[in-house]
Amino acid sequence: MNQKKTPRIFYVILILIPVLFFVLIEIGLRLAGYGRNYELFTEIEGAPPGMIYLNPEISYKYFGDLENSVFSQAIGMRKKKPENGFRIFVFGGSSAQGFPYARNASFPSHLERKLQYTFPDKIIEVVNLGTSAINSHTLLDILPDVLDHSPDLILMYAGHNEYYGALGPASTRLGNPNFVRILLKLREYRLVQLLQNMLSSSQKSSDTNKNLMQNMIGQSSIEWGGDIYTKGIKQFDNNLSDFIETVQKDNIPFIIGTLSSNIKDHPPFNSDQKDEKGYTSKMYFELGNQSYQSGDYKEAKVQFVRAKEMDGLRFRAPEQMNELIKNKARNYQLPLVDIDSIFSANSPGGITGDSLMCDHLHPSREGYFLMANAYFNKLAETNYLPGNPTAAWPSDSLLLAKFPYSSLDSLFDRRMLLSGLGQYPFVPLGSPNPYEEEIRNDGIDYEISSRSQVDSIRSIVAVEKLMEGDIIAFEKEMEVMLSYMPLSETAYLRTINALTEAGLLAQAYPLLYSKIRQLDPGRSKHKMLGLYFMNVLQHDSAIYHFEKALEIAEAKDYLQLNLGKAYGMQQKFNRAIEQFTRVIELDPTNKEAYNLRGGANFELKKFEETVKDMSEVIRLSNQSDAIAFMIRGYAKISLNDTKGACEDWLTASKLGSPQAVALAQQYCQ
Repeated sequence: MNQKKTPRIFYVILILIPVLFFVLIEIGLRLAGYGRNYELFTEIEGAPPGMIYLNPEISYKYFGDLENSVFSQAIGMRKKKPENGFRIFVFGGSSAQGFPYARNASFPSHLERKLQYTFPDKIIEVVNLGTSAINSHTLLDILPDVLDHSPDLILMYAGHNEYYGALGPASTRLGNPNFVRILLKLREYRLVQLLQNMLSSSQKSSDTNKNLMQNMIGQSSIEWGGDIYTKGIKQFDNNLSDFIETVQKDNIPFIIGTLSSNIKDHPPFNSDQKDEKGYTSKMYFELGNQSYQSGDYKEAKVQFVRAKEMDGLRFRAPEQMNELIKNKARNYQLPLVDIDSIFSANSPGGITGDSLMCDHLHPSREGYFLMANAYFNKLAETNYLPGNPTAAWPSDSLLLAKFPYSSLDSLFDRRMLLSGLGQYPFVPLGSPNPYEEEIRNDGIDYEISSRSQVDSIRSIVAVEKLMEGDIIAFEKEMEVMLSYMPLSETAYLRTINALTEAGLLAQAYPLLYSKIRQLDPGRSKHKMLGLYFMNVLQHDSAIYHFEKALEIAEAKDYLQLNLGKAYGMQQKFNRAIEQFTRVIELDPTNKEAYNLRGGANFELKKFEETVKDMSEVIRLSNQSDAIAFMIRGYAKISLNDTKGACEDWLTASKLGSPQAVALAQQYCQ
């Protein structure tokens, strides 16, 4: 008798059961809110509407247990690109980011301002994706998200981090080059994150006492031409090819730059390796100095380059990286910005050193400005500019005069630089920071250690400068604050409140008005102008700007409240009530909106509505608002409820209202 054959569907089901099991776990984890969202851009709670910002959580995708995010949440853009918008994304590491300086000093920020001056009819967005300790693995991984956000142009300045950047061949976050892309995709699943967290909980996490550079060094001596050296070159080669092909497939213009570093004034970190002559990197560096001192700059450059090439601690990209970049530009017909040659040409003796660098590879403020001009010129040369210029190209002197960068920024940037230079690998491991005394006496009167703290303290510094009569310093601090709109709206409003409390608002507002008018067209500009005209009692102008702000983005930050106030000042109480009602719909706990709507209803003799609104104010203030009791009493007596009115006035009297005492004496027994 023949045995009955098992149906094929049985095996299919047998295979699908475990798959379905894991799918259900994944769905359950997501519904439960477990794990991290690795989208590149996200909305920030409390931030201005219509904007999206870099998602700080994506740090964990590449760095795992790193304590602080390396991605700056301050980098944002409009969620929807405007019709007259021009959007550039800049890819790279900390040099693209602008380290160690404030965001406005980075080359992408300089480039954005130059484009804004040249094309005032365009809304220019240069989105700086430069981030410390990331390499081509990360750049390639975030590229699809960037392409989903309508780029008009992509720029790159990257390659220094190939060895020690996340998942690089010499990094503590080591990844198998053949498995990295699969690994990064898997990390987006909550189930994988759960397993990863379970494993990492039993392992030692990053040493929080180390700086980022120290945390990322897995192998401190990489032999020139050795296995790890070759892996870094191959990694950059493969990832860069895939990056370029992906960008070109979407027909997005792409400009790449060569890499520069400080070869003249920064000695090698590691001098273990000897070449065929028996020379170390330190010996070549000394030979370079001798040749330079004797005036033989050509020979000096050869020796300095050789010293950098043999430096075992490979933070500075080898020359082979630049050759690779140039070959890619040639083979893929890409515009090339030869930053390395430009820096050499603008350095004494034609050798890049401290004149354009602040440490081993990060440009100085002058260096970043030079980079911005180089990329701008390449845009013009390749016809990648956003149309025909509608204004004259701004001169360097004008751009530097208008540079939104203050003494507070300068002092803190110096602190950041010295903090880094005083740690490993710039000094021996475990050594004290030789710049500690200079940092303690650097002229900053506040305990601040992060960029976000600088922006928070700026309000206090600005008000102090005005109180001291230093109008120029006050204007500069406010210029910097306004340059970070719309994310700095809260800081601006905090400054306005501080100026009001100090009795300086009348003096400050004429100075602020000229700065506000220079903002890019948008919701923030109209909102700030509306507030300005409210304070100078020009209510028609205030209404115009608040309404324009609302057209651009529906208010989630109570623009309607200010618009309602302006209507009220013009005795347009019905329109004021409409705005206050919308605020209450957005936030049923907004006491001020109920208070203002109650006052407008009283002016319209809608006393029953006034009673309702003031009752809400009283409830939300825990029975402690004397004025609300008094106004509700007025409304009640207008409704012939003398008893109720007297009860309210008596309560207001007990809360300290002398006017309520007089009313109680007049109307109540």
